Amino acid sequence: MVYEEIVGKMKAAYEAADAGGITEHAAIQFNISGEGEGAFYIEVAGGKVYVQPYEYYDRDAIVTTNASTLLEIAEGKLNIGDAVSANRLWIDGNVAKVFVLNQIPVGTDRQDCVADESGEPEIESYREGILMSNRLQNWNCCVPRTGDEEHFRYIEVIYKDGTHKFIYSDDAGYERFLESFHRNRFTSFHEFFTTEELAVEHRGALALKYYVRREESDYVKMPLEEARKKLAGCTRLADRVTVLGEFDRGVNYHYEAFCPTEE
Repeated sequence: MVYEEIVGKMKAAYEAADAGGITEHAAIQFNISGEGEGAFYIEVAGGKVYVQPYEYYDRDAIVTTNASTLLEIAEGKLNIGDAVSANRLWIDGNVAKVFVLNQIPVGTDRQDCVADESGEPEIESYREGILMSNRLQNWNCCVPRTGDEEHFRYIEVIYKDGTHKFIYSDDAGYERFLESFHRNRFTSFHEFFTTEELAVEHRGALALKYYVRREESDYVKMPLEEARKKLAGCTRLADRVTVLGEFDRGVNYHYEAFCPTEE
């Protein structure tokens, strides 16, 4: 595939997408390596997306990848975080700005944001959650570079009535997450397992507070790729990144634990 065809497909995918909910500005230059080599940029401004076959000198970041990866992203088959984790895409610059593109619904699977089952409340937004072994301090964002650093991934669906559902498919990762979470039950907080409601357990003279666990009905077993397709038209929030074992709300539950962070 030649350079002009690649840029044309990216332009068709992104400029037709609804970016009205995005208020921040992002300017990303893409350098295509291998087949169709060349540079183009994607700019998000004023709720619109612009794709042009030029370099962008006042850019937020440079993304280097190949044509096949770009096309999978444009078709909604691959998100940027997964491409980074698979060493298919490299970012030089402001990682948070690049991840703004994940909030733009693209691809043939793009659709209106609707509940996946009749009778469910209307979906407000969703985010992906990643449980990883440690933070990568040399990045602007806590995205695993390899599969070895990622232990578990899930999708949190947020409904307009304030309820949440959590989609996952990896039983082994879930069990490791749960085991680590329960090691410090009375200080642990994570929205995957707990609500905001506090309860008290009395042990003699001790009154131990803890966050109430979610109901089993809050969880859905489903391949994540299938869930992404169902949610393709919905607003995607910043990814939620948690380090294994860091479940104290005072340490873990801050905006910095979401990726990308806003500057």
